[in-house]
Amino acid sequence: LLFSKQAVSWGFLTAYNPFSLLQEEAINQRQNSKLKRFLLLNQYTFFESIGFNQKGEFPPEKNFFILDIPFDYLNKLALYFK
Repeated sequence: LLFSKQAVSWGFLTAYNPFSLLQEEAINQRQNSKLKRFLLLNQYTFFESIGFNQKGEFPPEKNFFILDIPFDYLNKLALYFK
């Protein structure tokens, strides 16, 4: 996928349960919807996905696999959409 899209960077990002603090589902959905709107408005190529905690400490979380996003900017977005 990365090769076919000629992506030079990528990352996963979610607005669910920021800083590993469980939030109500409605809050998680609202914040993740804001993140999705941001990605669409800024014309990022992304795919919706679901992340699973291997230890089972958290329920599955919706997230975005984003292409061509610099790592430092990804971290800034993570803080913004907390």
